[in-house]
Amino acid sequence: MFFTSYRDPNLKDTLKVYDEAGEFIKNFDAGEREMRKYIIGAISDLDYPLNPSMQGEAAAENYIKGTKYEDRQKEREDVLNTDVKQIREYGNLIEDAMKKNCICVLGNEDKIKQEKDLFNQLANVFD
Repeated sequence: MFFTSYRDPNLKDTLKVYDEAGEFIKNFDAGEREMRKYIIGAISDLDYPLNPSMQGEAAAENYIKGTKYEDRQKEREDVLNTDVKQIREYGNLIEDAMKKNCICVLGNEDKIKQEKDLFNQLANVFD
């Protein structure tokens, strides 16, 4: 499990949001219409039209990963059958993961150095 942000100028604030994500998810609430929109959004990431080149890439990726059609279908069914209660149950999982405090940041060197107290170690990976 991981959280990402892109070109984020607020490192400390973003990490705080990630730390609070478990509590947010435990209190997640959505009506039927809103939940349906979330499900449609998730399904659209799983099932979208592919041109022949994209089909070949997807087939190769699934082969390399060992992902079978049944696995993909199970994921679709899980998404389609998701409800608010199931989402809330992920709150503890997220909190447990965040307690491990495994943070890796790739970004603006000056911004990272300004927040060096957040990290056990700083390393320059582009030398």
